[in-house]
Amino acid sequence: MDFTGNLEKMLLMMRSIGIRSKHSSLELQLRFLIAAIDFDYALHQRNETTL
Repeated sequence: MDFTGNLEKMLLMMRSIGIRSKHSSLELQLRFLIAAIDFDYALHQRNETTL
């Protein structure tokens, strides 16, 4: 499994044990990190296909 998949899994585990309500800012930070990684990966993929 890739890195972003692992982060998504961690978010699901956090939700299932109820961390989300107490630490929603942590979830937002992780979501932003996942989005940034996905965007960076897509950008690299696009650059490789245009070369």
